[in-house]
Amino acid sequence: MLISRTCFGADKEYCKMMVDAGYTAVDINDTSHKPEMFLQSEEEQHAFVKNAVDNILSVGLKIGQCHAPHSISLWCSTDEEIEQRIVSIENCVKTVSKFNIPYTIIHPFVYAFNKEPEDKEKLWQFNVDTIRRICKSASGTIVCLENMPGIGGVIKTGEDAAKMLTDVDCDNLMVCLDTGHLACQGGKATDFFAAVGDRVKTLHIHDSIPGEDLHLLAGTGRFDWEDFKQALKQYNYQGTINSESNFVYNVKGALRLEGQILERKILERFI
Repeated sequence: MLISRTCFGADKEYCKMMVDAGYTAVDINDTSHKPEMFLQSEEEQHAFVKNAVDNILSVGLKIGQCHAPHSISLWCSTDEEIEQRIVSIENCVKTVSKFNIPYTIIHPFVYAFNKEPEDKEKLWQFNVDTIRRICKSASGTIVCLENMPGIGGVIKTGEDAAKMLTDVDCDNLMVCLDTGHLACQGGKATDFFAAVGDRVKTLHIHDSIPGEDLHLLAGTGRFDWEDFKQALKQYNYQGTINSESNFVYNVKGALRLEGQILERKILERFI
């Protein structure tokens, strides 16, 4: 299995540090926080992704996955803003497809992050139609739907993910299991895998506590990691072991490398 972590700012120096820390892959995440880039010309979009890809591959790392721009709240966004965000996700998926990146992660659209939707059925159908539209943009990458936390989360459980897969009915739609988001809901990995099975193709590994999305280092929250290891083994997960913790973001210099090494060693326990 590849050992990976989320990569913000995929410059050559950062990529070299990932190699020095013993990682074999990264998850491109610059793309998730720059939706405006995917409203530019095709040439500009291609150059943006190519720069990250070239830096990563030049040091011998592989790319396990890429994160599309985040979805937005329907409650506080105009129809124009919502459509622009859908287009930016579509364009990201189209651009990533040209670089043989195996998986591209998307979030479901929410009514509001901390509010229950007024019409759950309407919100669900909006996501079915939107996700199906995004999947049709993908020709060289598999779209993976991520489970989300919070009151407004649409895909919270394995059962939610399984129902969305059925309703969207696209062969190129799979699932990204986010352990920290599952921890927010007090969920267990074995239950999630039992509902979705081998359609879990990617992971975002971090820890948290019920009700909070903290992106902690694995093992420092309340997620059941023994249950997680059991699920990976029971369902023969063969994908990338990828961290999305915030553990080293505010650390500089040699200490940052030491932190990356520590996190990589923790990830290796799940193999």
